Amino acid sequence: MASGGGGALESSIKEEVHRRGLEDRIRFYGDQNNPYRFLKNADLLLLPSIHEAAPMVIMEAKSLGVPVLSTDTISAKEMIIEGKEGFVCPNNEEGIYQDLRKILLNLQTLQECRDFLRKQNYSNDDALRHFEELIT
Repeated sequence: MASGGGGALESSIKEEVHRRGLEDRIRFYGDQNNPYRFLKNADLLLLPSIHEAAPMVIMEAKSLGVPVLSTDTISAKEMIIEGKEGFVCPNNEEGIYQDLRKILLNLQTLQECRDFLRKQNYSNDDALRHFEELIT
């Protein structure tokens, strides 16, 4: 598992990973200007944000055919077609756990999302257009 970005909880998350002995399974890469190298081979983008206006990483993941599981932030439901491009879960630990569990127990749904996204041919222009729609 690769973790990019940061935030207020970053140090406590790293401590928890260490406490559980999961350093060999979870790698932290911090903030990335270009997440392509991480997203291009990802099975799923997990975006557990508390506050996020219009995260570009959602559009970046979708443009690479990577489904998104995002917590329910201001724009997540507007940016993700539920069950087609990914999923929006309740903004709490239990919600993330339950939706991630559902996805992992039904990998066919994840593949269907990948197939849908790859047919869409999203581009940077689409991301810019969507961002403009959100702010107007």
